[in-house]
Amino acid sequence: MKYQIYAGGTLFHIYIAILKSFKDKLNGDRSILIVSDHTDGVSAICESIRKLNYFESIYEIPFHTLGRKLKKENVFFKRTFLRNKTTLSYFDKKTNIDKIIAKYSNFEINIFYCQSLISAYFVLKYPHVKQRLLEDGERNYVSRISVAKQIKRKFFLRTFIGEGLDKSISEIHIQYPERLIPKNRKKGIKLDIRTLVADIPKEEIKKIVSIFLSSDINLSKDERPSLLVITQPLSEERLIPNEEYKISLYKRIIKEYKSDFKIFFKTHPRETTDYASKIEDIQVIPKLFPLELLNLIEDINFDLGITIYSSALNNLTCINKKIFLGMEYDKNINLNKRLI
Repeated sequence: MKYQIYAGGTLFHIYIAILKSFKDKLNGDRSILIVSDHTDGVSAICESIRKLNYFESIYEIPFHTLGRKLKKENVFFKRTFLRNKTTLSYFDKKTNIDKIIAKYSNFEINIFYCQSLISAYFVLKYPHVKQRLLEDGERNYVSRISVAKQIKRKFFLRTFIGEGLDKSISEIHIQYPERLIPKNRKKGIKLDIRTLVADIPKEEIKKIVSIFLSSDINLSKDERPSLLVITQPLSEERLIPNEEYKISLYKRIIKEYKSDFKIFFKTHPRETTDYASKIEDIQVIPKLFPLELLNLIEDINFDLGITIYSSALNNLTCINKKIFLGMEYDKNINLNKRLI
């Protein structure tokens, strides 16, 4: 028996970890979930999951908050030239993560973040433990590390590289292995979400959906065709001037495409905008709801799905027609800070 340790922080990460936990049980393994504080409200989600016993243990570690503090509290020299020692000592001192992992003698690590301090910690701390990189959306397919930086990190600084390029990352479980950058393609293994779902009993599927979706949300269709608009934290990430501009942007999209549609908005977990109070005649799906769960709800189907640039739209099988407007849709979207 092995322990499969999952480390992530978004709703998608948690959703995939839950699906994987069922497969782990079939293989005779046990599942452990480590959740970063990347997403507001994630603690309530974790509490609901604990009641269902999908994981032997769930640990919440504030990697996201501590990562920002690490950068503020340590000078550039230490963060760069003493990166390994600084990263490991900081998180071991500020959290009990090393003591948590020490409880498990036979384990494998499954990391969702392809580039973050939580990934750096595990890669640096456990170089001889089998580690996998799991699907994290478009980030897995777009390299942001130049060849020069890869060489500097690997040969001169001898530190964490990221994006699955580190030697200790032996596999990358991803939906589209053929889209991986050439250096990673040999590590690619297809992550078939539909197959994972197919092995889970229907009663358990209902329980998974109930974790994230309250009973007072009505997703049923009426006589009108349905439109799903997947929003993104454009103002929060400063890709556009302000929230007011973001609202006007989505109002324009509705005006261009809505016809006589019944309109649903799915907000991003990092958004703070209250769309229901700012745009008339829309139904808002809670932001603490992984979009991919829509595929699990019987009789749910959307005639049209629209997003500016959300990779989550690719994962939905319950949409008849999909439209990606692209970052070029509006001249005021900052193309130099691409949201993925």
